[in-house]
Amino acid sequence: MSIIAKASNAGGDFFAPAPQGVHRAICCDVVDRGLVAGKFGEKHQVRIVWQLETLMDDGRPYLIDRNYTLSLDERSALRHDLETWAGKPLTLEQAAGFDLEKLIGVTCTLLVVHKKGTQGDRIFANVSAVLPKQPGHPLAVGHYVRVIARTAQPAKPLGPSHAPPPQGYTGPQAPPNMGASGWPVVLPEPKPGYPAANLTPAPQPEPDAFDSGPMTADDIPF
Repeated sequence: MSIIAKASNAGGDFFAPAPQGVHRAICCDVVDRGLVAGKFGEKHQVRIVWQLETLMDDGRPYLIDRNYTLSLDERSALRHDLETWAGKPLTLEQAAGFDLEKLIGVTCTLLVVHKKGTQGDRIFANVSAVLPKQPGHPLAVGHYVRVIARTAQPAKPLGPSHAPPPQGYTGPQAPPNMGASGWPVVLPEPKPGYPAANLTPAPQPEPDAFDSGPMTADDIPF
């Protein structure tokens, strides 16, 4: 029996990339990718997924995501984007162990850029920057089911960050069973594809902190 391999975009069946430019967005998922092999060996990665305010032709919001090494080292991409998202540096306590689940339902502003695939026949949308939210009506997650709700895999702890607690931090340490970072996120490996509309839960409102007058740096929930 033949076993046929093909590119994911064979026959033109792939998702439309999010438009280039600046977009209001809301975080709808955080996914544990586990250990991922790369140029410099295996690293623990997570994926943050956003829905854009901008809608596709079928009425669903565009999805976009970015993969990060699970580290809050000062030079890490994850720490950089969390700080630009919040508009302020992480505290020593936050850098010692930050719960990524807090990001779900939090709005932001994304700068999206396009990049051609290696064969030049496909366009990919990439998150170039994550910034504080812009003024506008409240956003809510819709037409999306979290990866953890789509699988029967047993839950597992996210595990430690690759970054040790910052120098000078003297606060509480992570529980022994949570790893060095103490990030209590429990998520399985993602599955490709956009969830069916009939699986969509009722939209959840944004955190109240964003709807109580002008936003300041202290309103950011992380």
